[in-house]
Amino acid sequence: MVSPFLVTPWRTQLNPSLRITQAKGVWVTPDGGPPLWDSASQLMVANLGHAHPMVVGMLQDAVATAGHLVPGLDSPWRDLFIEAMTPLLPSGFGPILLTTGGADAIENAIKVARMATGRSIVLTKNQSYHGATWAALTASGDARKAGLMGLEAPGFMSVETANCVSCKWGQEPASCQRECLSHLEGLIEDVGAHRIAAILLEGESGTSGCIQYPEGYWVAVRALADRYGICLIADEVMSGFGRCGDWFAVSRYGVVPDMVVVAKGLTNGAVPMGAVLMKESLVLPQYQREPLLVGMTYSAHPLGCAAAVASIRGLSPVIHRAKELEGWWRLELQRALGEIEMVANIRTRGFLGAFDVVDPATKHPLIPRNGANEWDAHIKNALFEAGVYPLTRWSHVFVAPPVVATLDELRELANRLQVGMKVVQDRVKN
Repeated sequence: MVSPFLVTPWRTQLNPSLRITQAKGVWVTPDGGPPLWDSASQLMVANLGHAHPMVVGMLQDAVATAGHLVPGLDSPWRDLFIEAMTPLLPSGFGPILLTTGGADAIENAIKVARMATGRSIVLTKNQSYHGATWAALTASGDARKAGLMGLEAPGFMSVETANCVSCKWGQEPASCQRECLSHLEGLIEDVGAHRIAAILLEGESGTSGCIQYPEGYWVAVRALADRYGICLIADEVMSGFGRCGDWFAVSRYGVVPDMVVVAKGLTNGAVPMGAVLMKESLVLPQYQREPLLVGMTYSAHPLGCAAAVASIRGLSPVIHRAKELEGWWRLELQRALGEIEMVANIRTRGFLGAFDVVDPATKHPLIPRNGANEWDAHIKNALFEAGVYPLTRWSHVFVAPPVVATLDELRELANRLQVGMKVVQDRVKN
């Protein structure tokens, strides 16, 4: 008889798991082993590092008085949350729907877009990830949606991902005619703008591959959304709250979406919580007169609000740090990894980045997209042996350190990645 066990998402079951006994700062410590550099802040969550004193202290203060309250009640912790969020919101924003995480925040953003526009279709990228709930996973361009077994949520269409490293239209920067944008506008016109409720894009690409947007892409999509009366939603679950050097990654493009979806760094991962930040015009005045049909039991949980207040206070002095260090950090990764034949396409936007592991002879990805082979375990094991807790997917190795990591800690991470990847290269050649 099999004993009860916790299901581990996205992997085979009943395999031994690494047991972590402590997580502090940039380190996670396995039972009986040395600390590992947490190279992706778990899942791009611990932007302030693990066990940040401000988050710990705020939760300790809140836990004795902040049990569950139904969403319709006011409380001091909810008041503090609104006070902390107010200066972060883009111009014209006001309503905030608090959820239990990123995926259900995406679900609710889609609902609001459909209700606000009276339209049904949502356009998303064919290489993207928005969460594992029904509509969020349907919206994703990701192999993990195979679990839906052909029963995807209705009302979604995908557009070709704009990727200058691997252009669908075979263009180079010098010859580019912005075909990716022509493709998007052509789809809008073919489907009929009167049917399209929203365009949903990641603020910056995360586990879909850290695929960086072409110059001017976000600005052009904002213009298209305005021209056709389409709601523009930025999924900032991974890229927000300091990860890319601002509260929201789209801010560096000078773009204000109609909705911004956040989670992860919102509470530094200490308490599960997400949020849909909305333009006031999407909700008012209609929903002053009639119910807004969204909600969940744990919306605006006081402990989540407390963790978010602490996260905002902790991030405020360092919110631009990832942007300020971006150039230095890219050069540091190039220094450590640039001479390794198996490493290609080192990229980072703030502290949200990745590099690819390729066959040194062909320069093709060692693990194909949406595929698997024995090299996945070899890469992970080599990085473990080098003292790194890695996040890998296909041939991508993600590098997303906490935004408070010191320069010495970041150099140490780069050096450990170098050691691990040299081991992988030796195994390939032998």
